[in-house]
Amino acid sequence: MKIHVDIDKCTGCRICEVVCYYSKSGKFNPRKSRIRVTRVRRVGLDAPIVCLQCPKPKCVESCPKKALSKDDDLGIIKVDEERCVGCGICAEECIIGAINTDPDTGIPLICDLCHGSPECVAWCPTNALSYKSSDKRTQQKWAYIFPKMEAYIKKFELPPEVLDKYKIWLSRSK
Repeated sequence: MKIHVDIDKCTGCRICEVVCYYSKSGKFNPRKSRIRVTRVRRVGLDAPIVCLQCPKPKCVESCPKKALSKDDDLGIIKVDEERCVGCGICAEECIIGAINTDPDTGIPLICDLCHGSPECVAWCPTNALSYKSSDKRTQQKWAYIFPKMEAYIKKFELPPEVLDKYKIWLSRSK
């Protein structure tokens, strides 16, 4: 199970960011959210970026202190805050940039799917977020979307690295 994003439905309201941190701490601070909405103004695109629950996560493999592990039941990435030194290597290795670090502690902020009931999905007013299993059809959808994204990237002269990270993820998840 993972959170899926329908970018055609996202309005950029950022409610997902607010409710994410609030559900973890009882405070409002979107900078400490585990989901981030990226806005590409030239195209008018808002896209929530959330952990893809990679089958073989680079963030876990790259952690020098072994502070990250993948939970076998839900498939989420767990952070051992006692072991973590806040180096940020995991954030650098994330293929889509879904890992944020706490600006105060340096500890990685990684989506834990709210332990099976994601609050961001429950509160999304446009249903741009959904929580379901990934299947071949989802991968086929991304394969269909990539050429369209490439056209937008060229048309609006956006950096091609944006698309490269998603292509890498798609090739790894097959």
